[in-house]
Amino acid sequence: MEMPEKRIKVNVEDIEELEAILTVLFESLKELPSVLREILEVLYDKELARKAAESFVAFYKELVDQGFDKELALEMAKEYYEDNLSISKILKQISGVKVERGVEKRV
Repeated sequence: MEMPEKRIKVNVEDIEELEAILTVLFESLKELPSVLREILEVLYDKELARKAAESFVAFYKELVDQGFDKELALEMAKEYYEDNLSISKILKQISGVKVERGVEKRV
């Protein structure tokens, strides 16, 4: 069975506007690899990783010094890390991607 031919009326200004939008979009996409590279450099910077580890340890030690059970303090420190220092959270905020133990999911 043949489909009937459909005619669509298109305004030239709409086509020109679409062309302008697509041009901007494609120009932006050309910059995407360098932007992602910069983000990854920040996320995997050794100094930032060292500071994050120091923050984790300091929080854990403070909890233990305040009398928290070591297991509870470790759980609280893990939650602190996941809420404030984890790369997964940063990536999620940047891109809407949820990372769970090596599995990436769109949110």
